Amino acid sequence: YWVYLPAFGDREAALRSARQLNAAGVRDYYVVTAGDHENTISLGLFRERGNASRRQAQISALGFPARLEERTEVQR
Repeated sequence: YWVYLPAFGDREAALRSARQLNAAGVRDYYVVTAGDHENTISLGLFRERGNASRRQAQISALGFPARLEERTEVQR
């Protein structure tokens, strides 16, 4: 499972949101820099849905529109 903030319009907007996350005490995130999810902020990959749901709820409680998506592994 993947918890993330949806793609922002541009890199500066993504970085601005990342700074807001940091100010709210969230330190474990990654701003995606290329590919299909460019300018998305990744908030974690989880094997168990319960852990992903807790992370989504934590970020949402801070006022961010966190999403949860099921991810499948194509290759090990």
